[in-house]
Amino acid sequence: MTTGWDYMMVARVGGEFTLRGLQESLCALAARVTGAGERKAASHED
Repeated sequence: MTTGWDYMMVARVGGEFTLRGLQESLCALAARVTGAGERKAASHED
């Protein structure tokens, strides 16, 4: 059995996007979903 995550992006009508902006948004959303941002922030709270 394969484990992992699948992500789906849905573009919104009327927005103007750049490739860089999409990449940054996807990375930020992936961090939120996986909790990576929370772990990183917690590791800096010494």
